[in-house]
Amino acid sequence: MTLRGPDSTRLRFKGGQFIWLTLAPNQPPFHDHPFSIASAAPELPRLRLVIGEAGDCTDDFGQIEPGTRAAIDGPHGSFILPKREGPVIMIAGGVGIAPVLGILGEAAAKADARPFHLIYAARKSSALAGLDRLRKLQPRLNLSVRCVVDDLEPGSGYLAGPLSAEQVVRLLDDIKPEKGEEVTALVCGSAGMMELATDALLFAGVPADRIIYEKFDYAAGGGRLDRLRRRQALAIFLFLVLLMAAFSVR
Repeated sequence: MTLRGPDSTRLRFKGGQFIWLTLAPNQPPFHDHPFSIASAAPELPRLRLVIGEAGDCTDDFGQIEPGTRAAIDGPHGSFILPKREGPVIMIAGGVGIAPVLGILGEAAAKADARPFHLIYAARKSSALAGLDRLRKLQPRLNLSVRCVVDDLEPGSGYLAGPLSAEQVVRLLDDIKPEKGEEVTALVCGSAGMMELATDALLFAGVPADRIIYEKFDYAAGGGRLDRLRRRQALAIFLFLVLLMAAFSVR
């Protein structure tokens, strides 16, 4: 879906962030849904979104008439690319490619010279949204793309899915960062895929603080990184409780 604002649009956002979208007439099912921005700021006043049909609102998006008025709120989210040296690994599943496209578009606009390595997983090749956009970005970036498809068609050139920890570890082995460099990893997709990918990255030696992913329900995650971040959040909470208790008895 492409949204077009007025020529005076001054929305400031970073690649990887998301918006809340409301479509006229501003009532269910088209009322307040979050979607990652799949474009970069230089493309304004146009915003591109990648939307999967997941029931209720999104199942009806294909019938929306061009010219329908829309309102957005944002930007939101911290799923953005840090300014660090070293190669960047990006692992996306299905419509999880949306924020990745935004990040890569921003990197291309800034002539970012870092190596970018993308693993893009989907159940079917038809679900690999944004491939044309990735091909357009490749000449402007040091970008390699590996597609992993569950229902693999002969001669497609894609890797056989489902995505495995071995495939993630193999990519890390192939990258071989320069001495002193560390990889930065960004992961976006279904909960199960993110658990698999982040566990594999940790197993391969990528530090937890170099793995970036965004979830709205950390309590539901069962991966090592989920558990680590829950413990960190609990430690911060307990520290604040003890701090308040100390002040209360003074």
